[in-house]
Amino acid sequence: MTGPAQHEETLMRSIPDDIIVAASTSSSGRHDGLAVLAPVLAIAARRLRRMMPLDPRISDGAMCGLLTCLYHRLLTVTYQALNANGVPYAVPHLPAGYWATLTTTKRLSTGSSSCLAVLWADLFSRYPEMSRLITLVVESWIQSSSEFLDRLIADWPAIRTLVNPSDISSVRSASGGHSDPHAGGRTVKVVEFDNGSRVVYKPRSVSAEACFAVLLAWIKEWDPAITLSGPRALDQGSYGWEEYVSHAPIDDANSAHRYYERAGSLLALCDTLGAVDLHADNLIACGDTPVLIDLEAVLQPRPNGFGSAGLGSTTQHSTDLRIDWTLSHLLGESVISTGLVPYPRWWHSRGAGRTIAGLEIVTGQTTCALDDVHCVERTNVPLLEGQPLLPSQYVESIIVGFERMNLFLRQYSSQLTRAGGPLEPFRSVSIRYIHRATLLYGKLIEASISQQCLRDATRRRDGLQRLAFALRLRAGVQKQWWQVLRDEIECLSRLDVPRLTARPGATSLWLTTGAEVCDCLVEPSYDAMHRRVSTIHKVELGPQIELIRAAFANDGNGHEAHASLADDMPATLAKQVGNSSVSPVPAVSTRKRPARLTREELTHLNWVLPVG
Repeated sequence: MTGPAQHEETLMRSIPDDIIVAASTSSSGRHDGLAVLAPVLAIAARRLRRMMPLDPRISDGAMCGLLTCLYHRLLTVTYQALNANGVPYAVPHLPAGYWATLTTTKRLSTGSSSCLAVLWADLFSRYPEMSRLITLVVESWIQSSSEFLDRLIADWPAIRTLVNPSDISSVRSASGGHSDPHAGGRTVKVVEFDNGSRVVYKPRSVSAEACFAVLLAWIKEWDPAITLSGPRALDQGSYGWEEYVSHAPIDDANSAHRYYERAGSLLALCDTLGAVDLHADNLIACGDTPVLIDLEAVLQPRPNGFGSAGLGSTTQHSTDLRIDWTLSHLLGESVISTGLVPYPRWWHSRGAGRTIAGLEIVTGQTTCALDDVHCVERTNVPLLEGQPLLPSQYVESIIVGFERMNLFLRQYSSQLTRAGGPLEPFRSVSIRYIHRATLLYGKLIEASISQQCLRDATRRRDGLQRLAFALRLRAGVQKQWWQVLRDEIECLSRLDVPRLTARPGATSLWLTTGAEVCDCLVEPSYDAMHRRVSTIHKVELGPQIELIRAAFANDGNGHEAHASLADDMPATLAKQVGNSSVSPVPAVSTRKRPARLTREELTHLNWVLPVG
């Protein structure tokens, strides 16, 4: 790989040759962020256009949408450095016609070009690591954009089956950034056609979503009272297309109860399937039906050979960790693990990180009240006459649906688990293994692009190595997990969120590079799911229902509808799993605790322990 100095020389040589758009200036005479980044955007746009002649069905608006993805990635890398140089905050979106302007306008005048070249030379001199990251981001964007466009054109006839109306003739827009960046900055994209219909592009297999849609249809056929739906999916192996699901309001009060009954049924099914990571961004409130649009983490497996956790048994700090580990284990055996149900309030008080659950309604960091007209619109929020419907008001409806689905699974467990049954296709789907919380990956990436790290590549690399602390705090970690760690750090160094994949019929993991790492999992996750369905009649629902009540105890107005139950949840969880099944947490080796780790980082179980 060429060094930062060579990247700087290449890019700086391109600026006077390839800059197309005259840099705009603010009233103070200074360049704003968009004007400063315009040379880099122009270089990328011109190179993409030279690489592949554009199909007439792809509009300039669609190309501008793709360029916006690059623009936001560049802002992520450069905003601290630009701010330190007095460059005003950049506009969040590119102006209409920007793609055409970049690719058709004549080059800059000498004065403007010289001014920008001096600025970039100064930036690269002060932040050598930034030059490498900018080049990496541009190259990745060109590759992923050309890949997306090739697939869009090749699959055009098949895409017609996923859109309504299907008489599409051109692409009006293509917006990216609808997911975390993986594998070279690739993200989920939403494509809008000339007739207003939309389709979702995912740069990964959508086999799990396709199987789930078939399973929901099978359930409805056997019991019409359970009506759930999922987006139709077209799996193309390493990528796929999905039907676009729109956020739509609820018609009336009866529909509101129906929505939450279906939410309860969805919760029971996902819990049985071992699905996790079903947070707010992965669920759409579509009328009276909650629709899951992302099931990449279904049939989540358990890790093997990850050692034992703890920090010894002599300090209050280690006692707190033991309590956190026990609670995390107990919650991991409950409906909480799906991500659809929020953690009870006492878990948040322990300093653990969190994401917004699929059935949770919040605005900013505050639960949204029924009369809060300033509620930030989220697509997981069911609305009636413009007002969000809090799940705490419909807990009994959720429980009705939860019990209904559990009854169905008990009645038809033999049909579900038989050879050739509706669960059989899940054995060969591709799933994402959630090794750590994405929130923690994001914190590391953010820290790695600080001004200090952009000045010093060694400091940046050492910062990413903090991820190894999770393994050093454990005893008996097997060598395959160090291989996984190296892949994680390499992904983070490229500003990507690591994405490990698994297959429910195997015990291996696959790295971002495609390399297989054997014996990472306790057992094939399909076998575990098959066992859960086969023995579901032995499961006691009472503790799960109590947990659902406690999870929605706070109704957003500060009134805790089930305060006494919420206060007693640790005992309830112990009853659910059984105290005998929770082993004491062994101490790790006597290695010194890593410096500069906060208690929140240490006690966040997704940092110290694998999620599974």
